[in-house]
Amino acid sequence: MKKVSRKVALWISLLLAFATVPALSSAASALPENVEIRLITPQLDDTNSWRDTEMEADWVRQNWFAEGFTFRQGWAPAGSTIHFTYLVTDADSGEPLVNTSVKLRVNKGYSVANSIVKVNGQGPTDGVDKAPLDQLQVTALTDSFGFVTFTMESLDTQDMCGEPKPVSFTERGAPSDFDCNISLYTQIYPEVLGQTIDQADMTEIHFYKEPSEPSYDTSTTGARIATPVFTESNSIQRSDLETEFVNNYNYPAGFSFYQKYAPATRKINLTYRFTDANGEPIIGEEVSVSAGKAWSSSTAKVTDGTNATNGVASQDDQATWTATTDAFGNALFQIRSLDTVGQTKPEALTTPFLTVDTGAVFTQIYPHSLNDNSSSVIADMVEFHYFTDPTAAKTAITVTGMKGKIKVVVANPHGKAIKITIDGKKVTKTPGAAKTSVTYFFKKTKGKHKVIVICNSVRKSVTRTVK
Repeated sequence: MKKVSRKVALWISLLLAFATVPALSSAASALPENVEIRLITPQLDDTNSWRDTEMEADWVRQNWFAEGFTFRQGWAPAGSTIHFTYLVTDADSGEPLVNTSVKLRVNKGYSVANSIVKVNGQGPTDGVDKAPLDQLQVTALTDSFGFVTFTMESLDTQDMCGEPKPVSFTERGAPSDFDCNISLYTQIYPEVLGQTIDQADMTEIHFYKEPSEPSYDTSTTGARIATPVFTESNSIQRSDLETEFVNNYNYPAGFSFYQKYAPATRKINLTYRFTDANGEPIIGEEVSVSAGKAWSSSTAKVTDGTNATNGVASQDDQATWTATTDAFGNALFQIRSLDTVGQTKPEALTTPFLTVDTGAVFTQIYPHSLNDNSSSVIADMVEFHYFTDPTAAKTAITVTGMKGKIKVVVANPHGKAIKITIDGKKVTKTPGAAKTSVTYFFKKTKGKHKVIVICNSVRKSVTRTVK
């Protein structure tokens, strides 16, 4: 078979891009005119990836992409997992876009990407170019701070596929080849308004065979927060408490402590990047964090989707959350607040934080060491302080009579129990805390049925007809 130059294939994709730009939905009318989408994790830069600025400039000059478009190629082991997290903002004001739908185009049309991957559990791709279509499209919502995460799993095993590991990760990967041992890659592109409007980062990851099992020096480890991002305008760094904790409570030099406001009921994509004593990313290792940390007096109820804190002050951790680091050392913890009410919304994101005695609703989070010495982890501690969000999505219940069954849909259950009564027969459902909508079906005979649904203090009582 004839080999296809990746650069030529990308030029072809640009010529046909207008045919594949999605139509804007009605929801887009509430969006700004210009959107910026920047890759935060993995942390790709000129030390660990390849970039062609001349190519970028040419594609923008041809009006194939908007000003601000970038293309960068990185490397990861075949068979690994990667958390792609983007910050989505209003390109003109810089304000983060919260609860905004983002589409990720995976193995983009005409990219000739041949990897087999899943993203957020969807897929897999089959590694066969389907021009002009993408092999896979996945949508997700931004969190409380404008971050959206797409988790990619490479399903190509190293005993079957993978490029030779490069001497330097700044090398360019091999052009497209039908032999996955010569060239193996994925190409992804995020969109909100479309590729000719968004100022966005395109990323191509080439998968390589790791010739030897990596080893790490965990005499000390680093655990720094990659998302959300802390700045002087959106959070407070407690240098006073950092000094106190280092001097009095056996925390190591380099320890950091941040406090940040967040709206109750919403989600946060918290990403820690773990590195060893030499600064190398720790890949594929199970790591953990304390939530509602011991002695912190944390009062908020939060969950990672598996284990929830109870918001009761204790000398023990309220919950331990575990995750596995990805191909770049990043561990993702997707946190959802279970409290529908928090403190009063602060005037500014840097307003001094309340304490337990003055009504704070917060949780404190801190990562664990990878060895038996708790003081060997040099890490970031964070407290999320929750306020009542007047714009938070309210629970809504819909009941529909169908052929042979009744459908019950509950939007925004916020992890609360759903009590359903049909003709006097009661059942209770408990949705996952991360679910924004759940649907249940109940087989019923023809005729009218009395249905009562209660969730999160919302009650719906209706009669529906089953055909």
